[in-house]
Amino acid sequence: MNKNELLTRLHDQAMDTINEALIELQDKTLEVGEIPRRCDDWHEDDGSGLWWNVENTGGEIVEEPSYVGQPRDSDWPWQEQDEPHLLWVPLPKLARSKP
Repeated sequence: MNKNELLTRLHDQAMDTINEALIELQDKTLEVGEIPRRCDDWHEDDGSGLWWNVENTGGEIVEEPSYVGQPRDSDWPWQEQDEPHLLWVPLPKLARSKP
């Protein structure tokens, strides 16, 4: 085996190891998902998200989101006094990107 063949084989093995690690990391990230954020963490640059009012659930998300959008929307269903009870997660980037 010459030097180029050896380097190619080492490169291929290293790439296989890196790809396996990336796949494992991606799988673990998908399992965890997004961590809900408080309303006061939202910024207009975040865009739309999934929103829950957890006032009557002990702070837990127990059902489908109550609202999809952002606080700047004209049909925003909550008032300022509701904000301490609101949690949100951003929409996936795919949902916000142009094809």
